[in-house]
Amino acid sequence: MEAGSKRSIYRMSHNEPVRFLTDWRQTDGYVGHATDMSLAGMRLHSNHALGPGQFIRLVGKAMDSVAQVVHSAPRQSGWKASYEAGVRFITIHMLRSTGTFVSQQA
Repeated sequence: MEAGSKRSIYRMSHNEPVRFLTDWRQTDGYVGHATDMSLAGMRLHSNHALGPGQFIRLVGKAMDSVAQVVHSAPRQSGWKASYEAGVRFITIHMLRSTGTFVSQQA
């Protein structure tokens, strides 16, 4: 990590599809893409607007977590509007035992 960098936790520039739910009654939720993942949080790209302070549940191949939206901003991609949100994990359950953040074999 470079000197003067604000981040103290390594982030993986990873692009993984995730589902996210904004209400406990939802069953399917919304589709998004997770990028810049770390043990503390990630960036979420989707077509659904989220607000700072909002709690969401994230479900992906590698994890199931509850997160809080830290910041959110609209992004214009051609004619279609999309949104980018920075989220921090409140709880996280890693579903894969190897290859997620740290992997070790004897």
